Amino acid sequence: MRRASKDVLTVEQTAQVLGIGRQTAYAQCRLSLASDRREGIPCHRIGRLILIYRAELEIWLGFEIVWPPQDDDLKPALPSPRSVTPPSGPKRPSPQRRVRHANVDQATLPF
Repeated sequence: MRRASKDVLTVEQTAQVLGIGRQTAYAQCRLSLASDRREGIPCHRIGRLILIYRAELEIWLGFEIVWPPQDDDLKPALPSPRSVTPPSGPKRPSPQRRVRHANVDQATLPF
């Protein structure tokens, strides 16, 4: 279930906005809940769900956040399948099986 609201963020969305990892964001939320919101990311627990109110996050950060985050410059653009060209250059020869020749001086086994 996706939330369309811009006023309430999940921990994953908050981590994306802050540019931190998901586990770090959860650790900071647990710290906030344990310290009665004196430390860590200000969040609220509703049952098993942890939510972050955008207004509280902006006050905590001291500036307005942009949601959804504009990280076009962070993600490398994936080439379209049609524009992918095979690498040019010399091809490696396919591996050939080594042929073992029996040494004439070597005695053969009786079986």
